[in-house]
Amino acid sequence: GGVPEWAGWSFARKGFWQTVGATFGDRTGRGAFTRGVGTIAVADSDLWNTLPPGNDPANRLGYYNTVLLTPPIDLAPRPTQDNRLRLALDSSWLGPECCDDGDLLPTPIRNRNNQTAVVRARLNGGPAVELVRWESARYREPNGAPSASPLGPGGSANLLNPNYRPLGLNERLFVDLSGLLNPSTLTFSPEFAAMMAGGDEVQIELAVEDAGDDGWWAVDNVEMASFATLLGDMNLSGALDVGDYDAFALGMLDTEAYRDAFWGTFPAENGSLDSVFDFGDIPWFVAVMKDVAPPPPAFAMALMSVPEPTGITAMLVAMVGPLSARRRRR
Repeated sequence: GGVPEWAGWSFARKGFWQTVGATFGDRTGRGAFTRGVGTIAVADSDLWNTLPPGNDPANRLGYYNTVLLTPPIDLAPRPTQDNRLRLALDSSWLGPECCDDGDLLPTPIRNRNNQTAVVRARLNGGPAVELVRWESARYREPNGAPSASPLGPGGSANLLNPNYRPLGLNERLFVDLSGLLNPSTLTFSPEFAAMMAGGDEVQIELAVEDAGDDGWWAVDNVEMASFATLLGDMNLSGALDVGDYDAFALGMLDTEAYRDAFWGTFPAENGSLDSVFDFGDIPWFVAVMKDVAPPPPAFAMALMSVPEPTGITAMLVAMVGPLSARRRRR
């Protein structure tokens, strides 16, 4: 049931989806998804339910459930203990609506719509293990049923839903997968330990479940990468090189911009000995890099643009500037 072209995950030109959504959708915000480019994957229960009154499937037929599964991804050679494995995707999520659809459905599910986004992983064809869950219901009743109200039918307090997420219209999502393959860092499910002997293939499952006349989840640019952890390797190239200077400066200027560029990694993970990324890490980083390449003049200028006490800025000019010039004269 519902509008056929939006009945489940659809592959649509982003501009087409945004235009149709602005014309026929009840919910706004699709235009904010600037990260999506060209064709995107979208599960839009709001557009799916756009039919004349009396024909709306969310009240008459059931809720919206759809799954998108990637082809098997070969991870051989398997990442080692010192490597990270991460999934990344661009995402637009609108989901604050819940518990107001299904008027003609059976009592157990009537008005129980709770738009849910789930990311799961399957290793070597095994059972799916849940990695991410977003729900549109702000509360959960003591029996686990979703609710938009802080109070249950009998007046008792409902519980805050830890998976509640109202919106994220334009963001880069990073999911750590290292625990799937490294026994010493297994964090998701013990059953993966038994599956690891069967091969090195993983499939990623993206699902939208239990949605009524709600919002959407659109995704694009789905990628997976494995990268080494090496102190000083700020650009995650697997080696110390001149590009690490720009990445270090980016981390100083804007942590979120650095994480967006480098697979969700915090600058402190590769750029600090004390797990706090600050101006105190600059002498250490320059010492690590001194036998690799001299810092370019732009490195000092970029760091000077970070708001810090005047004394520390002067130290940067004295430390980084002369080192760069001295090495260039060789």
